[in-house]
Amino acid sequence: MGPNMATFLVASLNCHNLFEVGVHGNRGPKSQQSLSAKIADLAATLNNTSGGVPDIIALCEVGEETLGIRLANKLKPGFYSTLWSGTTDPSQTGLMLCYNRNLVQHTAMADDRTTRGAGQRCKWFAVELQLRVGSRAHFWLVLNHWKSQIGGEAQTDISRSNSASEVGAFFLGTARRSSEAMLLIGDFNCEPAANPFKKPANQLRATRERAIVLRDRNRLAYFYNPMWRLHGEADDYETTQKAGYKPPRPPGTYCPINQRVGWLVLDQVMVSKRLLTGGPLRILESSLRIVESHARCSDHCALVVQFEHI
Repeated sequence: MGPNMATFLVASLNCHNLFEVGVHGNRGPKSQQSLSAKIADLAATLNNTSGGVPDIIALCEVGEETLGIRLANKLKPGFYSTLWSGTTDPSQTGLMLCYNRNLVQHTAMADDRTTRGAGQRCKWFAVELQLRVGSRAHFWLVLNHWKSQIGGEAQTDISRSNSASEVGAFFLGTARRSSEAMLLIGDFNCEPAANPFKKPANQLRATRERAIVLRDRNRLAYFYNPMWRLHGEADDYETTQKAGYKPPRPPGTYCPINQRVGWLVLDQVMVSKRLLTGGPLRILESSLRIVESHARCSDHCALVVQFEHI
């Protein structure tokens, strides 16, 4: 970290059916006691970061705004302001952003409202934030929860590709007029190498090579995806066979609680060129961590990463 620089912590977590009791059939908690326990476990997951509670939290699969507020207050009472993307349909989950009100303020919002029905859940939720301290720099955070692969990847891939196109078009046509610093984070429901990040028709390009993002003439929305570094096995095979071996990190960000499907990298962090080159704001790539959910409160891990700012 350079001189006169400070850091803040960003986390994301899919809350896995955080509904009120009895709202959605077999999904969600079955009693107020189990709901309270789930919220406590989600808070414990987000608190397991070794850097204190996150300053900014991006939450997926939150059934009601009040539940997200309960989670934020469980983590640190009175610390967060919240923004909500949900609909009035209680069977649909929403996206929620919780942020340290003393660190940042929000100045603008956008989502995929024009391409989805009024009762359908939001696939991406963009918020422009401004630092209240230091340089008072602006940056965009886009929280994502793209369509799941339930029903077959071939059948559902078009929806994720559409989301990729929308996010890319939003960056190129709207967001970078106020700030070229953009963070994409959340549950994309596809792997880092999946088609939505690379098809020619899509304006969004998520790549493993920083050099590509740093080129001077990029006409498309190139983003660097550090999740590629966490995509493979962390240790050599011989080491994994030793008695008492414990992996240094989860082998992915998502695994169904019943363990019938192997780990996948569905939750990801991506940054635009401006968040690589720094200046007022820069990702600290080495701080990126995967945090397993506490007491198996979710089938997703949390992602945690630090940013430095002037």
